[in-house]
Amino acid sequence: MANNSFNLTTEPWIPVLANGKHELYSLETLFGHPASIRQLDIADPLERVSIIRLLLSIMYGARQNGYSSSEAAKRIMENGHDPEILDYLRTWAYRFDLMSETEPFLQVADMMPQGKPKDYGFTRLHPAMQRPLWQTHDPYKPVTPAEAARMLLVCNMYDVAGVHTGMNGDPKAAEGKRTPQGVAQAGGLAIAIIDGNNLWETLVLNFCPTNNGNKPIWEYPPLECADMEPDATGPAYYYTYPSRRIRLLWNTDGLCTGAYVTYGNRSEWTTPENEYMAFWTQDKTGKPKPVNLTFGPLIDRPLWTQWDKAFVEPDGDEHYPATFLWASNFNSTVSFDTVAAQYGSQSSSIARIRQDHMTLDMRRIQGHANVSAIVDKLVKQAWPKVGNGDNPHDAWAKADTAMLPYLAGGKEPDLG
Repeated sequence: MANNSFNLTTEPWIPVLANGKHELYSLETLFGHPASIRQLDIADPLERVSIIRLLLSIMYGARQNGYSSSEAAKRIMENGHDPEILDYLRTWAYRFDLMSETEPFLQVADMMPQGKPKDYGFTRLHPAMQRPLWQTHDPYKPVTPAEAARMLLVCNMYDVAGVHTGMNGDPKAAEGKRTPQGVAQAGGLAIAIIDGNNLWETLVLNFCPTNNGNKPIWEYPPLECADMEPDATGPAYYYTYPSRRIRLLWNTDGLCTGAYVTYGNRSEWTTPENEYMAFWTQDKTGKPKPVNLTFGPLIDRPLWTQWDKAFVEPDGDEHYPATFLWASNFNSTVSFDTVAAQYGSQSSSIARIRQDHMTLDMRRIQGHANVSAIVDKLVKQAWPKVGNGDNPHDAWAKADTAMLPYLAGGKEPDLG
């Protein structure tokens, strides 16, 4: 191999829009000048979510319980960066080497399939690569380490289910196969990202205080094929949750040619106390469960039309992402993106990706009881002749146009 090191702390790999230019930044450069970055320069919503979760995990690793108060966070936000994060990165830099022979970042060193290895290219690494509809380039063409790093994060957060390759050393593998155990950690969640005026504001707005302890995956011993038992919880662990075991493959030119991928720890989706970016509800027994925005009537309607299902329980309890309440300390108006993946048959492929954007005044949350009645009235006004051939999508579009200003703080709408 021409180069046997690619450290994510010092090598450029994160696409950003900074100072009016499209750039690739290392983690140190990003956290050294985050206020100069307008946003991540990423079209793939799954990739954006995965990188944001990594960046927040680094912040939790450095700050453990977050900032002590919203006032302290505001001061650090205004300062434009947090030196403690850079100190933390330098301390743990040896665990961020993508090509390390002994402890490669988020991978299992020397992991090998049972039996004769097969060449899957990147179709096993990036879940969208399995469908020609989503392929952005030849899945068998080598990619740079920067591209491979981003695919690695997406795989660990959004990998599909179905039978995976059995790996040597995996007690749950047999005859070259690993039985299914569900999609990866973020695949079962609808995740919201609060948007700030720049990347630093975005990160701070999503950086909720916590007292659950924090230990990201790189602070644990190097991964092995067997399940690991965490001795700490908190968002730092769940945002880097080891739901897959992966090993990137390299050629002699230092390019990535593909990857081995199999199951790791079973994903955990009953942890609202640690998944601060997700929407939550409850099942009939009162057990927490994530809101699913990608099935039934939810998938084809604007998010606001499902306000009660996404935000409010029948008993009136409010179950927003914890980031919403944290962000309201900085501004009553919250602008956010919501990303959710819909998986196909037996969750063995990604069928579609849903991305919503909303701006709302958090003061409206206290008056949520009026929202459903307003939505019903708007739809009836926009679509008065139900069953007579009117186009329901036109009705939703009219109601959508009228409703959004209300959610952002305006007067109750009326289509007249």
